[in-house]
Amino acid sequence: MLDSATRPTVTEIDIGTGITEIADKTGVLNFVDRSQTVKTYRFAGSVERIGKTAFYKNDQVENVYLAYGLKSIGNSAFYACKALKRIELPATLESIGDSAFEASGLETVTIPYTMGAVGKTAFARCNSLTSVTVEGGSFDKNVFFRCDYLAEADIDCEVLGERMFAQCKLLEKVTLGDSVKTVGAYAFETDLSLADVTIGENVTWIGSAAFKDCAALEGVTLPEGLTRMDGSVFEGCTALQSIAVPAGVTEGFPLWAAFRNCIALKSADIACPTVGKYCFEGCTALTDVTLREGVQKLEEDAFKGCTALTELSLPDTLTELYETTFWDCDSLAKLTLGAGFTDAHARTLQGAYGLHYVKELEVRPTSTTLKSVDGVVYSIDGKRLVWYPLYREGEEYTVPDGVEHILQSAFWWDSSSMKDVIPPLRVLHLPGSLVYCDSYFYDFDEFLTDIWFDGTEERFLTITYSDEASSKACGLVNAYTRAKQGDDTYDAEYHFTGADNPVDMKGDVNGDGVKNRQDRVYLARALAGWEGYTLPDAAVADVNGDGKVNRQDRVYLARALAGWDDYKL
Repeated sequence: MLDSATRPTVTEIDIGTGITEIADKTGVLNFVDRSQTVKTYRFAGSVERIGKTAFYKNDQVENVYLAYGLKSIGNSAFYACKALKRIELPATLESIGDSAFEASGLETVTIPYTMGAVGKTAFARCNSLTSVTVEGGSFDKNVFFRCDYLAEADIDCEVLGERMFAQCKLLEKVTLGDSVKTVGAYAFETDLSLADVTIGENVTWIGSAAFKDCAALEGVTLPEGLTRMDGSVFEGCTALQSIAVPAGVTEGFPLWAAFRNCIALKSADIACPTVGKYCFEGCTALTDVTLREGVQKLEEDAFKGCTALTELSLPDTLTELYETTFWDCDSLAKLTLGAGFTDAHARTLQGAYGLHYVKELEVRPTSTTLKSVDGVVYSIDGKRLVWYPLYREGEEYTVPDGVEHILQSAFWWDSSSMKDVIPPLRVLHLPGSLVYCDSYFYDFDEFLTDIWFDGTEERFLTITYSDEASSKACGLVNAYTRAKQGDDTYDAEYHFTGADNPVDMKGDVNGDGVKNRQDRVYLARALAGWEGYTLPDAAVADVNGDGKVNRQDRVYLARALAGWDDYKL
């Protein structure tokens, strides 16, 4: 073993056959006497190991020739060897220790395909390094971290370590070959010049913030086999203009803040099932969004602050979204609803931040529960008004005859959160067929100047909430009653056109003018022969239409009132 007792005094050293190891911390090759001028070292094939700090801060060495047979290079072995420009790593090399070449003067590096473990910061802060080829290896954190002049990296190892090329501010081009399967977290984070990225077709996992704040990246193609994208993968890529996410991305927290603050992003084509929280938050240039069939969920704040988005079509497969999904999408004027959209979704989005200025709602013909008429959403049978878009053009609207129920989501304006939103609607015509009104009219009444009801005042006053537990008058009627009593908070004038329109009251077995839980109870007691409960006429009690009034009608009525499909009154 070569040790400090045999320090050479020449300018070139051959470490010959027979020497198998350069011991740790011997100082043999880390000359204390800086007058030494040894610039070149040649290692024979018998040397299998170069120990820790063997060349530590040796600012004289320029050339090191490593022979086939070398198996390991220890921690900090060539740390801060500023004059060392080039080194060839033999195919027999199995491991490179932590900081082995950190802050050295290397200009180019090739990691052989036979390489095993490469320690953290092994080549970090090599500020003369301009190109890197990685053929193989297993990498710890920060291996090439802050190599300020690195311009190009050709990578074909299976897994890129965490922060492997992070903060390489002049790195322009990266090619991930077919052997690459995983891109580690923060792998290229804050590579400000990175404009050209090729991702191999076998990449299945891109870790958190892998390309975060790559401000020059304009476009990237994601492979069809990709199954996992962790949080903030492309967040802050301020030059990124378009992206397409394949259907297979289902693992982890899909698309969580994936493109947040990509302020140049104009086009997004999404095929994966979930669009995660904050996915497109702050994408102020986003105008073209395609949500493919297969998209099932839009999470909270997914499109928050997409102020240029004017139109969006929801796929039939979408079944889950949130009140804040479209927060501050103040230009969104048209929303197309798919077959998976329901009354419950409408209630979720009522008054939702970002949908204040929607002018038109359209329901795809594939829906079996809803339909749209002139930009307003109704139940498929036309009996329920589900959603009136708050900013629909026109000062006057007539609810069609036959509508029996105005849902809570239909007319919504909240003075506390929507004070800057002024709906155009001023005159509302309501049909005499109306029985239930759940919509909260107290605040909306502030903008209405006239409400017309196609019936008598007496009939109007029978309109109630549909809530089975409530028999009190609805907000619409209460607003009228208070205005009539002199409450100047409610400015709308109410008009009644005269005779009541005939109303189909099949199911109103107790004859109180409404169809609710009390009718089911009444029918059950009448069928059971309770005193004071007279079996009603078939015109209202034969709800299943079989010509008889019996237990089957009680079951049918219960299911119809509960909203079961195929059970209609």
